[in-house]
Amino acid sequence: MPLPVTALYLAIFAVFGATLAAMPGIIRGSSGISVGDGGRADLLVAMRRHGNFVEYVPYFMVMLAALELNGTSAGTLHALGLLMLVSRILHAVGI
Repeated sequence: MPLPVTALYLAIFAVFGATLAAMPGIIRGSSGISVGDGGRADLLVAMRRHGNFVEYVPYFMVMLAALELNGTSAGTLHALGLLMLVSRILHAVGI
């Protein structure tokens, strides 16, 4: 059974997650820190932005797919997806 709404948010979160994953790598590459944060606040923040994303988004996506499979309206699914997206953006900007 196709899951078009879930697929849309998977694509959006894949791009967002890849961006968040790249940021610690960029800082690590420029600073030579291979493990940990080396006492650098900017690296710690980048690591936590990505870590928090990885902790919450997969669980949310499974739940969104379950809701879509069970016939939840597209409007409700989009509302939930947009709420999660806005939450992730606010977290990334605010931390």
